[in-house]
Amino acid sequence: MFPAFVPVIVVAVLLIGGGVALYHHFFSTAAVTKRKLRAHQARMIRYVREGETVKVQGEVLGDGELLSAPISGRPCVAWQVLVRQRRQRGKNSRWIEIVNEEECTSFLLRDRSGQLFIQDPLASMALDFDERGSSGFMRDPSPELSAFLSRRGHSTENFFGFNRATEWREGGTGRCTGVGAPRRT
Repeated sequence: MFPAFVPVIVVAVLLIGGGVALYHHFFSTAAVTKRKLRAHQARMIRYVREGETVKVQGEVLGDGELLSAPISGRPCVAWQVLVRQRRQRGKNSRWIEIVNEEECTSFLLRDRSGQLFIQDPLASMALDFDERGSSGFMRDPSPELSAFLSRRGHSTENFFGFNRATEWREGGTGRCTGVGAPRRT
């Protein structure tokens, strides 16, 4: 027979786990930014005033040298990569986030009415993950994913040389929507 306190412990663990998941879903940086984007109506760049919080959208133009997204290799001004691997202990398995990186550079945003220089894009953008992939048993990882992970001290193979179950998502910019308070320079 179970002691009387075991169901209480199980319920407490489930509530805490659910609370952490809900907190991450609603209060992560990307979730907060997306809520701000939904709350504002997009304005043309011509009508943006300095210091006013606005939402602008348009075509991204590089302001100098473009970045290269690490896995897909496509040119962009900002990218974010999320890599997870499935870890197993006994009969239990779970997905562990092993890499969550982002990089950006300043850029110009252009719409029909003008251009706006964006100096700190990650503070006000939420990138959509538009590239994704996975590897695992009988599915080899791409050479780009293997190289990306090995530069960060991770491997796509386990101790025995078999592929680890790995999934990745990558977001980059070509068209952009952002919210913030512009400054004239």
